[in-house]
Amino acid sequence: MGTRFRERLSAHKSMFVRGTGNFSRNELSGTRADPVLSTSLKMFGNLFRKHTLLLGLDSELKKSKMGLTRVQYLSLASFYSIFFILAVLVLSVLVYAGSRFDPAIISAMAFLAILLWGVGLIYYPTTISHTRKRDIDAKLPMAIGYISAMASADIPIDRILSDLGKLELYGEISKEANSISVMTNIFGMDILEAIKEASRFSPSRKFSEFLSGIGTTVNSGGNLKDYFIGKARQYNSELTIGIKRNVESIGVLAESFITVGVAFPLMLMIIVGVIAVLAPSPPVNLILFLVFIVALIIPAITAVFTIFIRSTLREVEF
Repeated sequence: MGTRFRERLSAHKSMFVRGTGNFSRNELSGTRADPVLSTSLKMFGNLFRKHTLLLGLDSELKKSKMGLTRVQYLSLASFYSIFFILAVLVLSVLVYAGSRFDPAIISAMAFLAILLWGVGLIYYPTTISHTRKRDIDAKLPMAIGYISAMASADIPIDRILSDLGKLELYGEISKEANSISVMTNIFGMDILEAIKEASRFSPSRKFSEFLSGIGTTVNSGGNLKDYFIGKARQYNSELTIGIKRNVESIGVLAESFITVGVAFPLMLMIIVGVIAVLAPSPPVNLILFLVFIVALIIPAITAVFTIFIRSTLREVEF
C-alpha cells in the first residue's frame, strides 16, 4: 500500500512540477474524477503519446498553469472538436434546407468555422499564459514590496512564499508562490530547486529573473534582504516610469478621440445636413448616410478607442 502511494505521489509530483508527461496508467488514474478527460484520454491518448505533435504546447501549458499535460490537452481538444464539427455540419444542412444558399458558400463558411476553432484551441494556452504574464508584471512591484518587508523582519524565504501564496491580492503571483510552497511542503523538494523550477516555467520574464536572482544570491553567499530591497526599489521606479508613459499615451489617445471621434463625425453630419436642406428634395442617400454615421461610424470609432485605452491602462493595472 505504501509503495503504491509513493508511486502515485511521484507521478503527480512530476505532472505538477513540470506540467507535462506521457500518457500512462498513473496519468489516467489521476483523471477518474473527470469522466470527460478520462474518456478523451482513452480515445486519443495513445495517438498523441506516440506522435510528437505540437511539442511547443508543453511550454505554454506549463506557463498557463492549466494543470494539463500536452497529451491531456490535445485529447480534450480532439474530444470537443468532434462535437463542434458535428454541430457545424448539422447547422450547415439546416441553413441549406431553410435558405437555399449556394452550397459552395455554406461549405466555405463551415470550413472557416472549423479552421478558426482549431487555431483557437492551439493558441488558447498561449493566450492564458499572456494573460498571466500581464497580471504578474502589473502586480510585481507590490508583491516584491511585501516580500522585502517580510524579509526585513528576518522571516525565511519559504515562509514568505507560503504566506504570499495565501494572499489573493497579488493574483497570479500568489499562484506562483503557492506552487513553490506546495513543491516544498508536500513533495519535499528543496526550496532553491522549487524556486528554480518556478523560474523556468514562469510566463513573466521579470518574475523569472527575480526568482533566478534569489538562487544566485543564496549560492553566492549574498544577503537576501538587500536583494529584495534593491529589487523593490528597481520595480517601483520602473512602475513610476510606466505610469507616466501611460498617462502620456492616454492623453494622446484622448486628443485623437476628440478629433476623430467627435469633431470629424460632427462636421460631417453638419455638411451633409446643410446639403440636404439646400437641395430641392432631400436625397434618400443623404438621409441613409446620416443614419450610417450615427448608427455605425460613431459607435465603431468609440469602440476602437475604448479598446486602445483599456489595453493601455492594463499595462499598469494593479
